[in-house]
Amino acid sequence: MTGGTTTHSLTISSGSSWGSYYFGINDARTTGVVPLSNFQRTSLRLNGDVNLRSDLKLNAAAQYVRSGGRRVQKGSNISGVMLGLLRTPPTFDNSNGYGTDAINHPDAYSFPDGRQRTYRGYGVYDNPFWTVTQNAYTDATDRFIGSAQLDYYPERWFGQDAIGDFSATFRVGMDQYATQEKNIIAINSATAPAGRVVVGDVRNRNINADLLLTFKREVTSDIQARLTLGTQIFNNDFLTTGVIGDQLTVPKFYDISNAVSYTPYASNGILRRLGTFFDAQLSFKEMLYLNGSYRVERSTTLPKEKNAFGYGNISASFVFSELFKEEESIFSFGKLRLSYATVGSDAPLYALTTPFTRATISDGWVAAPIQWPLNGVPGFIQSATLGNNNLRPEKREEIEAGLELKFFENRIGLDVTWYQTRNVDQILQVPISPTTGFPFQFLNAGTMKNSGIEAVLHLVPYRDEDWNIALDVNFSTFNNTVETLAPGIQTIFLSGFVGTSVRADTGKPYGQIYGPGWKRDPQGRIVVDANGLPIVDPNERGWGSFLPDWILGGNLTISYGGLSLNAVLDWKQGGKMWNGTKGALVFFGTAKVTESRGALNGTFAGVTIRDGVVEGVVEQVDDQGNVTYVPNTKRLPNGADQTFWRTRANSFTANNTEPYVEDAGWIRLREVTLSYRIPGAVTNALGFVKGLDVFLTGRNLFLSTKYTGVDPETSLVGSVNGQGIDYFNNPGIRSYGFGIRANF
Repeated sequence: MTGGTTTHSLTISSGSSWGSYYFGINDARTTGVVPLSNFQRTSLRLNGDVNLRSDLKLNAAAQYVRSGGRRVQKGSNISGVMLGLLRTPPTFDNSNGYGTDAINHPDAYSFPDGRQRTYRGYGVYDNPFWTVTQNAYTDATDRFIGSAQLDYYPERWFGQDAIGDFSATFRVGMDQYATQEKNIIAINSATAPAGRVVVGDVRNRNINADLLLTFKREVTSDIQARLTLGTQIFNNDFLTTGVIGDQLTVPKFYDISNAVSYTPYASNGILRRLGTFFDAQLSFKEMLYLNGSYRVERSTTLPKEKNAFGYGNISASFVFSELFKEEESIFSFGKLRLSYATVGSDAPLYALTTPFTRATISDGWVAAPIQWPLNGVPGFIQSATLGNNNLRPEKREEIEAGLELKFFENRIGLDVTWYQTRNVDQILQVPISPTTGFPFQFLNAGTMKNSGIEAVLHLVPYRDEDWNIALDVNFSTFNNTVETLAPGIQTIFLSGFVGTSVRADTGKPYGQIYGPGWKRDPQGRIVVDANGLPIVDPNERGWGSFLPDWILGGNLTISYGGLSLNAVLDWKQGGKMWNGTKGALVFFGTAKVTESRGALNGTFAGVTIRDGVVEGVVEQVDDQGNVTYVPNTKRLPNGADQTFWRTRANSFTANNTEPYVEDAGWIRLREVTLSYRIPGAVTNALGFVKGLDVFLTGRNLFLSTKYTGVDPETSLVGSVNGQGIDYFNNPGIRSYGFGIRANF
């Protein structure tokens, strides 16, 4: 179905010599492309500043946001919309003849006795209309963001003559939110056939405070100096609590009191950091600049005796265009820069210890797990990852060199940067010997190197009183290598599903997609068995990294008078994605590639079959154990097409990763906006309107990609390290918008 978003906003601002203020209110309401899904967001914002004295200024800001909505089950989830939808054979109508109106007809997705109507009978995978109508996830979040800043800049102070100008800034801020969430699973659903209600409460608060003391001095008429001393305090505390209620007594009554058994859960933590630092700069004739800084930070996630770590940077720049001021109309600006920096990072929360958690036993697949409390008896088990009280902070070293050029009064600009970073002592969960009682341990185990080039081109090819044409292009390259891991460890698991994993692999780019593939002889030919079918090699191999070779972005603006056209184009070259959705659908027979039933003839999943014979070789072993390979001539038996897809060429049960690792590069027209500013003569006639704009916007208007899944930007695991996995994810959305902006 077609979704929509309606946004209303109002801002009021004013100012004078005493200060200024800003007030804004925004309300956005969205209905999703999935039936019954929606999202609302309302925000209030108030900013203000006041000059308390000629040398004292106070700034304050406050924002309140209320957001929430109704979401749908997705991804690797037997109650997910896409999973149930795509696995349904075309001969079964999930809507029972009602089409998109099925959400208003319970007989489309259920029987009179309450059982679910699905192609698998009564609910191995949920009917998507059952999912959207019966298994709702709702949430509501209240968020408050506040800050205050006091600036003191005396005209003279007691150290003026010896040190120079002085200013001080103190600022404090807080960002906190509370989310109330509820997830209901109806009786007769695939996930929890007896019904389930989950209620949760998530609370998070960040508090930070900074004190900055800045000194400036004109050493000579050509040399200026600046020194900033500072300290920063950061505190994060969070608390998540909830209850899972299983086996509902009364159908369609989704109160936690309606459950027979209850499983509580909770997690909490506090993170504190304290940093002190200095930042110094020397400049000569506004042409030569030398900067240096150093910071010492303490963190509660590191061992108490070794919780302090330091890092800093030094940089130099040369504005050589100052030597050619008489040529400013042609050569507007030129700068060379060079820097070296180190950055430290602390450990994950609780990485020093091996905490106890609620005991759970499961098969890792679809069977309902056994959880404690069990029969009224609580149970706890230590975390599967062994803590490490000897962890060191992570460290990143970076070298950067750049050149910035501008010509013809900034109508042509080029900014090129070369960088190289090296991350050492990365804290990872590393596999260890199971005889320790733990499969993993936190260790300083990773060293990774990155290098590349970043370039920004700015062009204004034409500009006059009416016309303005501007183009900005960003280009970045990536060269990444995992140099070392823990001793004796070649790869480390990052994420994965059904036989496919994403790993850090020594000597290769980060984010290698691993899994089984076709068995091949030393010449790379596919090996077939005695029945003429290709063999899946159970040994995992790497099939490439999800990291791109390079990315490019373009932003074009063309304006004439009050009419303006803006277009944003993105291009990502290279990078791999595992299309697990397709790898599963070939097993179920709903992928398009399986629509031709009967004898196979052509290339399927990387295997070429001609006249019923797989192009490959047969492995032969003689009495002495010598292995030879001869061309395959065995014709596939009748019905081998189903055997091929269901036992060899899928990633669902055969765990064959190779055929479904695809090029995830793309060219995408990200956004196009056409706007028109109503002439002043019209707005002046209205009297109370100072400015009026109307605009049309389209997003995700065009996508060119070799990837055959829902979207090459998708990710099953969200934004964590193990990208490159697509498994029944929801597709991207193309949207169009119309709006009016008015100033009063």
